[in-house]
Amino acid sequence: MPMPQASTAPTHASPIPMQRPAAVAAVMAKPSAPFRIRLLPTLIGLFDLTDAPKEALDAVGLKPGRYWLPELGSVPAVPGVNGVRADEGWRVADILAGGYSEVETGIRAQGGVLLDAWIEVGAPFLPAGVPPGPVLREQPVVWQGGAGTRYLLPWEQMKAVAPGRPAKFSIDRALMGCWIASLVRAGIAPEAHPSLIEEKRELAGARVERKEAETHLPADMRERRIAIATDYAEHRREAGAVTRG
Repeated sequence: MPMPQASTAPTHASPIPMQRPAAVAAVMAKPSAPFRIRLLPTLIGLFDLTDAPKEALDAVGLKPGRYWLPELGSVPAVPGVNGVRADEGWRVADILAGGYSEVETGIRAQGGVLLDAWIEVGAPFLPAGVPPGPVLREQPVVWQGGAGTRYLLPWEQMKAVAPGRPAKFSIDRALMGCWIASLVRAGIAPEAHPSLIEEKRELAGARVERKEAETHLPADMRERRIAIATDYAEHRREAGAVTRG
């Protein structure tokens, strides 16, 4: 017969020291609603990937340079706005997952795409120190004495500047552009529409002509303004378009 084991349970309770709460790096900024990202072939921008990390460029098969790409646009998860809907009792995650059917139909009709809220961003396209994961990120914030959440993209950063002052925002457009280019290459996102690219190039050329016509300005000032406008136009004329495949 096995020997009975002595109980190891304590015969009395000892008080446990209270632990400090984990520190939360909240910064001063307005809270915002979560959102999903839409990409349209007619809402495009110029992305300068000249100094983008080699790993990011290699991952998408691009050389350093400037490229026309669709810009990321946000559709907030606010029921009743922009066609977003929600059933009673839905949480934020439920709205992001199931409240965009009408929005998605409209975006698709324009040749665009509404990205899944949990679409992943891989390590090659992220700034140093930012972990891979879903494109939508959360940042604790404080605004007018209350705590809240600011929803951001992984390329956006908020930097506290001084007590009582709103944080400064910055964005890494080079890495963000590489990620958008990867979506275009994979056929997930649309290409920048050729007619829109040409329109933007023509507008940049017209800008040079306007600066050249400013003959009322001092010569040195006029020359500087022409040089700036010329560089602006050349960057747009020389930029390439990322295509699928």
